[in-house]
Amino acid sequence: MTFQQRYGALERTSKAQVKKDNKCFERKGLQPSYYLPNNEPDGKVEFVLVGMEPSRSADKSDPSLCHEKPVCPRNFSCSIEDFILHFCTREYLCDSRPLYHITDIAKGGMPTRQARETAGWRWKKWYPLLCEELKLVTKLDVPVIAVGKGVGDFLKGQNTPNFRRSILHFSNNANVARTIAPQLLSKQYNDFSKTLRWDDVVQNASDVMKGEEFDKLRSRTLQRLKHGESESRKMLMFTYKCQFAAILGKPLV
Repeated sequence: MTFQQRYGALERTSKAQVKKDNKCFERKGLQPSYYLPNNEPDGKVEFVLVGMEPSRSADKSDPSLCHEKPVCPRNFSCSIEDFILHFCTREYLCDSRPLYHITDIAKGGMPTRQARETAGWRWKKWYPLLCEELKLVTKLDVPVIAVGKGVGDFLKGQNTPNFRRSILHFSNNANVARTIAPQLLSKQYNDFSKTLRWDDVVQNASDVMKGEEFDKLRSRTLQRLKHGESESRKMLMFTYKCQFAAILGKPLV
């Protein structure tokens, strides 16, 4: 089987697991989850980032989010912070090359509160599939990086091979944490802020949204992203640059 065929088979297994989750949710009187795929890598990668699961927001003010079903065809391709994560991973971890894969422990999207309350038993059910995914998409000894402390604690507790460390989650709940590195390294942050080109973030987002499935969404998303630059988001990007430099064992320049 080719890489694409094996990845497709893994996606079908993930869809089946979402259906199994939903049977449990129905018995517990909870909302059903939906399957949201990630961007498929072209082949084996050199870094993997692992998050929690797709989230479903009750806030309809953001056109990229929907309370009932996903608007975006792929996970990590909706919010401005999604594209910040893509840009920083490519630029500061992969030396401007698309040698990474971003995925979640679980592939079923649901309201944040339900995800938090059910993570304990769901993640254990999904973990074998995550291991299959990591084995498929990674080269030998590829660093596995958790997006958020909760994911990091889980992966560490499962003795996940090649788990390296956690990086900051881009949730608004962690806004305060974005300010720590810029405050401690104020000179480096000022230099970073002056040289950052937001247009590069927008262009990278366009590269992420490849394929016909994004045709109806691409223009609107890029337009929203063009006006999304803020001090808080620049602090988040600087934090990622610092954390990726630490993972690589390189000085922050």
